[in-house]
Amino acid sequence: MKCPDYPNKLQDLNVLIRSSLKNCGIFNKTEHISLQEKLTPNLPKVRVNVDDISLAIGHLLINALDSMPNGGKINVVSTQGRGTAITLCLPAAFKSAKPRVAEKMH
Repeated sequence: MKCPDYPNKLQDLNVLIRSSLKNCGIFNKTEHISLQEKLTPNLPKVRVNVDDISLAIGHLLINALDSMPNGGKINVVSTQGRGTAITLCLPAAFKSAKPRVAEKMH
């Protein structure tokens, strides 16, 4: 099955990440969750559909927020991978009321 043709354009991933963070309103969700960005500058541009990748980043952030009802920290990291690969990581550390749940998630 052929994928539909989407308007894929070369984009700066860090710009898309910052835009998604702003649109997600992460700071309005709770005062008990901190956010730290570690975005590598001057990454090669990536060919993506802006709407799709922004939606995916937003969903990852919302899932991270939902997993932290008692607070925690979200790190947003972009790095240069092998060759032309760009890596986006969203590791989260959270305070869980149930330690066994936290252990299973890490």
